[in-house]
Amino acid sequence: MAGLPAGSYDVTSCVATIHHLPFARTLTRLRSRLAPGGTLVIVALSRPEGPVDTCLAPSPSRANAAMG
Repeated sequence: MAGLPAGSYDVTSCVATIHHLPFARTLTRLRSRLAPGGTLVIVALSRPEGPVDTCLAPSPSRANAAMG
């Protein structure tokens, strides 16, 4: 998100994306880009619901760590 000016967006959205990113850091960065009174819209935030989901859930975290 380098290069995106802070505090200048009225609406920011994430569609089926944020669960692949470092959650807290991403929310903080997205929020910092919002103008006062701006809206952050998050759609399709998934949560592991079974053994297969639980096994796969850490995969994006490992990929994020590997890619920096």
